Amino acid sequence: MKRTCLVLAIGVFLTLMMISPSSAAERVKFSIKTGGSLASISQGYDFSLSFDARDETGRLSETVPNVGSKFGFDIGLGVFPIPQLEVYASYSSCGGVALSDYSLAIPHFWYYDTPLNSKETGVENEFKASILSFGLAFHPAVKGKIKPYFGAGMSSVSVKVDLLKSLSVDDLVDYYYYESYYYPYFEEEVTEAIDITGVGFKEESETVWGFHVKAGVNIEVGKNISVFAEGRYLSATAKFDRPDITVKLRIIEEWYENWYGIEYEDTYTYTAEEEFDIDDEVEIKVGGIQAIIGIKFTF
Repeated sequence: MKRTCLVLAIGVFLTLMMISPSSAAERVKFSIKTGGSLASISQGYDFSLSFDARDETGRLSETVPNVGSKFGFDIGLGVFPIPQLEVYASYSSCGGVALSDYSLAIPHFWYYDTPLNSKETGVENEFKASILSFGLAFHPAVKGKIKPYFGAGMSSVSVKVDLLKSLSVDDLVDYYYYESYYYPYFEEEVTEAIDITGVGFKEESETVWGFHVKAGVNIEVGKNISVFAEGRYLSATAKFDRPDITVKLRIIEEWYENWYGIEYEDTYTYTAEEEFDIDDEVEIKVGGIQAIIGIKFTF
């Protein structure tokens, strides 16, 4: 389907390039333009998942905010088979880093009925998008220095995102034992602190098709030279299979014992690792608003 759409778009582009009155070949014009872009692509999402963990239920939640305004560039080519009609193609790229939140609740690796709960905030999650667009634009004003235009078409969006692959978790357990001749004969205090100490990602990529509309204005500043300002709206959604997640756990046990007035201290460290199968997909909207300012050459 993607290949068919691409071939169709290129075919339409090349066909319209050659469509012009045979007696008016001199009226066919070409343009090239380039500029900087500012994109507000809404790639953020909330994800929550329950999964089987050693015959119990584990829970994972992920909050990835929108990166916000993403700076990039745009370059485009245009053909005018008639003065009011432009067949165009353009390429733009943008990206950024979101500060994401991750939380995990799983059964303890070794102790029954003792869940592990942890949260990590401010994790850098990268997002990149490359957009190849084809379409038709209408230029109502042929004369004058200020010339508005409107257009619409299809876009192929290649997306790269970081998806959660592994979590490193520290489980700090403090044990305090006290035994005496008096009541209570034996006391035990246990405190536990859980921390996510590392988040690992797997970069996933996907190419999807969407549609766009745009409006802009060309301001002539010299012969065959214009500056332009353009706004676009892109609608597209990408789906990714979520990779399996590996949880790496380090349990640090600190012991403090008081046996009849004699104190003992010691520290033990254990490590464990387990992979959880995640049968789910992430749906990310990769569309949004894009503003472009640059320079255009016509010949």
